[in-house]
Amino acid sequence: MVLPILAVPPATVVRDSYGVPFIRAETAGTAWIAVGRSVAEDRWKQMDLSRRLARGKLAELLGDAYVKGDVEVLKTAYTDAELTAQFQKLPKDLQSAWQAYAVGVNEHRAKVAPDASPWTTLDSMAVMVRLLQQFGRGGGGELRNLAILGYLQNRKPIQGQTLEALDDIAWQTDVDAVPTAAMRFTSESVFPAFTRADTDRQIAALPKLSLFELLPLIQLAQRETSTRIAENLNLPFKTGSYAVVVPGSRSTTGEPLLLSGPQMGFRNPSVVHLIGMKAPGLEVQGMDVPGVPGVMVGTNRNVAWGLTSGVSDLEDVMFDPNPKIESLSLTVAVKDGEGGQAVRERTKDGLVLWKKDKVGAFVLARSYEGDEWQSYRSLSRLWTARDGGAAERAVADATMSFNFFWADKSGAGYRHLGRVPIRKGGDPRLPMVGTRATLWGGFLPYVKMPQQRATTAPISNWNNLPAQGWPNGDTPVWGEGFRVRTLNEALKREKLSEEDLIAAAKSISIADEDWPTFRGYHKDGMLAEWDGMRLAGSEKPGQFRAWLANIRKELFQEKLGDFLTPEYAALIFSTSLVQHALKKQTSLDYLAGRDVTAVLAKSKEGLTGKPFVPPPIPVTGGEPIPYSNRGTYIQVMRISRKGSVGRNVAPPGIAEDGPHRIDMADLSRNWSFRSMVPWD
Repeated sequence: MVLPILAVPPATVVRDSYGVPFIRAETAGTAWIAVGRSVAEDRWKQMDLSRRLARGKLAELLGDAYVKGDVEVLKTAYTDAELTAQFQKLPKDLQSAWQAYAVGVNEHRAKVAPDASPWTTLDSMAVMVRLLQQFGRGGGGELRNLAILGYLQNRKPIQGQTLEALDDIAWQTDVDAVPTAAMRFTSESVFPAFTRADTDRQIAALPKLSLFELLPLIQLAQRETSTRIAENLNLPFKTGSYAVVVPGSRSTTGEPLLLSGPQMGFRNPSVVHLIGMKAPGLEVQGMDVPGVPGVMVGTNRNVAWGLTSGVSDLEDVMFDPNPKIESLSLTVAVKDGEGGQAVRERTKDGLVLWKKDKVGAFVLARSYEGDEWQSYRSLSRLWTARDGGAAERAVADATMSFNFFWADKSGAGYRHLGRVPIRKGGDPRLPMVGTRATLWGGFLPYVKMPQQRATTAPISNWNNLPAQGWPNGDTPVWGEGFRVRTLNEALKREKLSEEDLIAAAKSISIADEDWPTFRGYHKDGMLAEWDGMRLAGSEKPGQFRAWLANIRKELFQEKLGDFLTPEYAALIFSTSLVQHALKKQTSLDYLAGRDVTAVLAKSKEGLTGKPFVPPPIPVTGGEPIPYSNRGTYIQVMRISRKGSVGRNVAPPGIAEDGPHRIDMADLSRNWSFRSMVPWD
């Protein structure tokens, strides 16, 4: 007897007044087909460019100008076989979801671009890998430090004190840095203490490359060319983000709150998208990225979550004296032009950045190599997490560096994520000699990573220090001068509401993020009455920036110069380094025997500033939105006993054309939000 096959009804897609789709389906498969189709309806052109960028195929569509970017991608990205291996490691239900998503994308592609290559799961994997590497990587700055060292060695005023200057520029820990978690971390757990003799031996064992030889290697390690192209093509290119969780004991309603604002830049269309879906065992809505199935930042019925870039040191440039290099020649197809070649060179430890016969190779070793899929799987588990404890377990094996915040009806918490290598020794600021096997001793266990439950106070993060004692590694990210101070100052009310969190997000978009660090030096003078807010037309913001340029010049110009350009010098002479120098917490005396008061007085002379013009968010075909220092996507959540209740916004609009292209711009301009779909 042959039983009739009962057809599964298609999913229903309901779009709200801003065009944001919410999918309801009787099976997960039909839901994911509808998700893929809906995202493609909104962003097909963007998705096609995104997969081409991630797979080194832009020149095939756009011509010669994109060959250099494709070559960089093909040198640094995974092959199809390697992407396939990651896809096959996904759980079967996620593989099915990705396959269904591709079906939905192709339903729309067949209508609007029938000649375009079908969307595949490898396209999604390539986009996902690049996305996670863009926002969840950290470290890999050893060659930059080697270039800085070379520059310092040529500075006559500090001859014989080069390493002291490097110590000042690239410190490991700062007791005055603002931590996210209240716990104390022992930095030696990740980077054993090193001596000057260790540094000297390390430098002596490295090949001597000039600054101009190092620069292209640094650019390759950081994928600078393809990142610039991504920005020009309205694809993910920028990192940042802030998040806040508030325990019920500190909220006006007695219910936990969450604010999340991933800062990924502003383009037209947005680099992010909004989606919601409900199917058996699956209820989730929030922010997705076109091409990657599912919600990255958002909420299910029980738990809301947010992410910020963690910036921990997951990458090391190693010097391997005896590398076994595998080379792979890849073709770059070019529209209306001759094809080119890209040669990808790797050892078992990672990407070869430089090599020389009988000398060795610089190799970029990444702790997450080939395992980006694990971070995606971790995020996918959040879609069904029943409470905060389940959410923390869900992300336990995430390989990329993120700060993870969650809130449920009973509480809220924070976890620092990522596969952090435990180094066996040496100076982490410069390339170490050896391989992963000789230089790494496993990875820091999840239970020892920075973490905290919110009980009596909010927990906030703006990419700042995870916990006191957490080391910088090769990049001096965390120090006393950090923008999170402006966020914390906006959260001082005894009881906080959702509107207070929105007000905090608005406040930090207007505030000068460096003012809280230096306010104490301006108790007199023309900035004495300034509150640090960058109001349109005010000359005070420009005067403060002029003072900051002056104090940097007063402290560092004579000894350290301008690092080739004033712009790069401003990056090297961070606000934390300025504070260290003014407080005499440096190895070199940048005050040069002068009194601090006298140096400050001189730096305040003749300050001028033009009327401030708020940096805009561009809106193609509409008025720009003032003040761009905000989340590309912002969500504000309250977790009630009946479930999560939230609002979100992602300007300028959900679609790349049509009536919903820029209709969220006015919401963003007025610090308003659309309501997320209530749970049935």
